[in-house]
Amino acid sequence: MSEEQPLIDFSQIPEYEMKALCRTLLQSCREFYSDPKNVEKFERWKAERDKENRKEV
Repeated sequence: MSEEQPLIDFSQIPEYEMKALCRTLLQSCREFYSDPKNVEKFERWKAERDKENRKEV
């Protein structure tokens, strides 16, 4: 990586906050993937990524 990434110490996040974050993220994922267009885009992206990974091996 050329840019520095912030270091996040996940062990410092209280459990109740982590659960709240996870619930929010899960709901967002469900909404996103409920749209067939988004599922199709994901499948195309995944196929392309898999194709590139096979070239590297």
